[in-house]
Amino acid sequence: IRVPMKAHRIRRFSGGESQYVDDMVAREAILKVDINEKISFEVVLSPDQIDEFILGHLVSEGFIFDRKDITSITKREEGNLLNATVKIENLDDDRFHTMRRNYNMLWTECGSSPNLMRMDDRFDIKVLDKLDMDVITGLQKTMAGIFGDFKLTGAYHYCVLFDLDGSLIAHARDIGRHNAFDKLVGMAVGGELADFKNAMVFSTGRLSSDIVLKALRCGIPCVVSRSAPLEGAVKLANEHHLTLIGFLRGNRFNVYSNAGAFGPG
Repeated sequence: IRVPMKAHRIRRFSGGESQYVDDMVAREAILKVDINEKISFEVVLSPDQIDEFILGHLVSEGFIFDRKDITSITKREEGNLLNATVKIENLDDDRFHTMRRNYNMLWTECGSSPNLMRMDDRFDIKVLDKLDMDVITGLQKTMAGIFGDFKLTGAYHYCVLFDLDGSLIAHARDIGRHNAFDKLVGMAVGGELADFKNAMVFSTGRLSSDIVLKALRCGIPCVVSRSAPLEGAVKLANEHHLTLIGFLRGNRFNVYSNAGAFGPG
């Protein structure tokens, strides 16, 4: 496993004075994934938790529904490039042809295109109707202490998985918000989590339509962020009754979809 951070000697200026210090800098790697020798993609990511990323990405992009669908993952390293060959049992032909036309490069900031969703896609989403405001605001206290790598580097996004009572299940971090989401899903699926119907995800990044789409594919009914949602994400969440929450700061937050989950008001 590659080391995700490296110390660099820097000159730090503060208050008109400077000093030389060792500063931790987040590392990045390019991962190329070949699937069934039919389709491939490349992604820039933090060079750790590679298996978790691959598993979570394949689930959140609709390639597979269970880790048992993967028969093998073979990895090798060539300089700064990581290569992974994945064998998937019973790969859906319709999904494969759709992805082959549209799927090539995953960018750290933008993720894959939400246009990959077919018009007839349906999602098994639990419509929430009994969320507690105090549970949502309490997520911040529960997460205290898990952002250490961000404090060291200032470079990471995090995704955190909770149950609907606000108990922490798992968390993951990466230089890309989409990658952090996928690593989280991979950790949960690899850890024998039966389903996501009674779970919610907190993300430190903005909520774009492709993040919401990943949640829909996984069956996650609630997505929360300290940052802003984009209009496409709000529209998609409303269409499928996913609870979408943004700007969680202190004791306040905004509900952009399924506001009735918190009762009348």
